[in-house]
Amino acid sequence: MSLRLDWEKKLSDRAECGRALKRLLGVSFEPGGNGRSLPMWKWILSMLNHQNRRDVYGMMIQEMRLFALATDLRIVDEYDRKERKKFAELLRKCKTEADYGGIRFELQLMARFIKQNVIFKKSESPDFQILHEGNPLSIECACAHLNKRREREVYWKVVSIIHEKAAMPYADKAMCLFIEITNLQLAHALKSRNGESFIARSEIQEPITQAMQGKNLGAVVLYCNQLRADDFRHLHLTRLFYNDNTAPQLDAFLKANYHGNERMLPPWFVTTKG
Repeated sequence: MSLRLDWEKKLSDRAECGRALKRLLGVSFEPGGNGRSLPMWKWILSMLNHQNRRDVYGMMIQEMRLFALATDLRIVDEYDRKERKKFAELLRKCKTEADYGGIRFELQLMARFIKQNVIFKKSESPDFQILHEGNPLSIECACAHLNKRREREVYWKVVSIIHEKAAMPYADKAMCLFIEITNLQLAHALKSRNGESFIARSEIQEPITQAMQGKNLGAVVLYCNQLRADDFRHLHLTRLFYNDNTAPQLDAFLKANYHGNERMLPPWFVTTKG
């Protein structure tokens, strides 16, 4: 099977995405609009730049970010409009990718919980309180962001987050730490010569498991978004690390909800034989 772009569908979907972001974020990307100071405006410019250079993969990465944001905002809005407005206000205040990452990740997880029919309550410390099969557990979120993409710093970044979050007074063996690492995953310097991505690398097992030892933390989930180059599928990649004596309810929740990666094909692709 091969893929070709349905440009009419693509442009229609782009316009719909723009309208959705304008409504759900409360911003305008028109000249002089308040949206032009946000990270999303840089994605739009980058998308068009890649398109003009006929770099389909680069174009699709930026489209993935825009469409995923609009989708998650819509899901949260339909579930709880007040929560969507809170996220929109926080996102409008973001001026850098580093500011944006943590808020965006919490939005993404909330949208996922809604789709999975997870019983949850949004809180601050920890970020989510979950009720799974009548048993309480919690989720804490963090975003690993590096401005300088140096491989030697990556393990330190993830490990330092584990140390920091495990020291929180509310941490326990029923809490899972979700670390968003898309920034690390997409960094070319973090890919081995055979194309293996950071989240799948065998050498990250030891530093993460060692960082968890003796800590009051149940598990760690590395979480990232990736666009596969061969068929442009949008992937949600996860990798799970258990600590010693993980609480049974957290173990059951993770096994029920994080047993594989999600793959989604953008709606404007047409599959053809050949």
